Amino acid sequence: MRTKALSIACALLLGLGAAMALAASQQCFPEVMCRITAPPVAQAIAAGQTIVANACGTVKNVTATGAVATSTTDTFDAPDAGNAGCIMVVCNQSVNTITLDNNARFGGSGAADVALTEGDCVIVAQTGVQWRQVAAVLSTN
Repeated sequence: MRTKALSIACALLLGLGAAMALAASQQCFPEVMCRITAPPVAQAIAAGQTIVANACGTVKNVTATGAVATSTTDTFDAPDAGNAGCIMVVCNQSVNTITLDNNARFGGSGAADVALTEGDCVIVAQTGVQWRQVAAVLSTN
């Protein structure tokens, strides 16, 4: 945290402007003016767990130690004003199948659960009231 604060202070002192300081605080790539955000560390998913919506605009890597399904209530963090408009590319980085449960707060294509096998990715978006699958699963197999 101290290093990040020093980076921001140095950017401001060197006259690089607020954009560079904002880039450092958001942990994104300054050469593209924060349009690309570095992905967070992969989240290990246990059975019945909710996927944290902390990868808006980037890749959300998930892993599991066995075949699991997400929460039947909240597949992702509950939709609210704080994450409205969030778009994430969710990728399974484990050899185990991770199933995104279709429920009142997550709508899979055709109202079905979304099974992500090893290396599969899917794009999801938060509409303000619900998370939605917005593209077909990209499979590496």
